[in-house]
Parts: sequence; structure tokens; C-alpha cells
Amino acid sequence: MEPDPETLDRLRAGERDALAAVYAALADRVYRVTRNLLGQDADAEDATQEVFLKVFQHAASFAGRARFSTWVHRIAVHHCYWRLRQRRRRAGSQDAAVEVGTLPDPRDGSGPADARDLLDRMLGSLNAEQRAAVVLREVEGLSYQEIADILEVPIGTVMSRLNRARSLLAADAARRMAHERI
Repeated sequence: MEPDPETLDRLRAGERDALAAVYAALADRVYRVTRNLLGQDADAEDATQEVFLKVFQHAASFAGRARFSTWVHRIAVHHCYWRLRQRRRRAGSQDAAVEVGTLPDPRDGSGPADARDLLDRMLGSLNAEQRAAVVLREVEGLSYQEIADILEVPIGTVMSRLNRARSLLAADAARRMAHERI
């Protein structure tokens, strides 16, 4: 859901009630993205709040070249990348994989815990760029163009990341299935 132009004008003018309206319209989507990229509920909750603070602080810079939700998603993804870099630095690890917790089912927020755990482990096996592409396409249902705009990369790069991620996920699923048969 896109905020109406009047709400965006009020947001650009620094009105907090406009931020509340924007938050109401986009918070669930931003939370899903941050949760899927960061892998932990608490981190996603914090990141969602931080994203909307950035939206409020930088609303005047929204130029309208893309949809407002695309601009907000871009802020969310870049903020998650920053958090993941910070996490790696603190951990002293060169590994780009994220420690993941439990992930609600992306379609309805429910489902067996083992399915959520499996989805978490599979997303956690991807690097941040691949995970972002998969989450934006498969969970959020965005077009290749929207993903390219959010990630600020060419469509070909989005397609390449998705192809590579899907290949890795398929190989991972095949390994898991073979292991379960043993």
C-alpha cells in the first residue's frame, strides 16, 4: 500500500502523524524484509524502528523517481546490510552467513516450527545479496525492476543473484532429502 501524496507532503514537512500513517502502511512489509535478512526477531524489530527513523529524517530527500515503498525498501535493505557488517565485525568472522533464529512462515505467519527452522537455515545459507533478492522476489512478490531499484543494481544482476540463490537452495534441498533417506 502506497501512502497518498498528501501524506508524503506532510512527511516531507516533518509531521509526525504522517510518519505514523506511513508506518501503518508499510511496517509489516519492512519487518518481513528485515526479519528475513537479519534472521532474528529482536534484530528485525530494532531495524524496523531504525528504518522508519531514517525515513522520517530523510523524507525531504525522496525525489519520487520510484515508488515510495521502493525507496523505503531500499533504506531497509541497506540498513540490514550495515547491521550484518556490524555483526560480522563484532563476531570477528569473515563468514558472510548469518546466525538465524526462527522465521515465521512468510505467507501467513504460522506453520510447524521445523518448517520455519528449515526455511531459516536455507535462507541463512545464502549471502546477504542473494538472500535480499530471494526475499524481495519470493516473499514480497516484487518485480525484477522493483528489486533492481531497491538494490540499486541492473536487472541482470538481480536475475543472476536469483538464479545463483535458487541453484544453491535446490542443491541444499537435494542434500537434505538425500540425508533424510539414509
